[in-house]
Amino acid sequence: MACNDEVVMVLETKRNPAIWKNFDLCLMSDSHEMARCKGCGKFMKASANSTLKKHTEKHCFSILW
Repeated sequence: MACNDEVVMVLETKRNPAIWKNFDLCLMSDSHEMARCKGCGKFMKASANSTLKKHTEKHCFSILW
């Protein structure tokens, strides 16, 4: 998902730590939340844990487990 908005701040989250250790929860300038991969910087919907997990397992090889 492409995102042209700017990150306003990085939020803390207590969501699934096994998945979220690889992502930052970002509040965007248009007031919605996005997940930013710590490995490649790609933004994705923050509500889709399964998509985030798939990204780390199959698409982003920058993340070291």
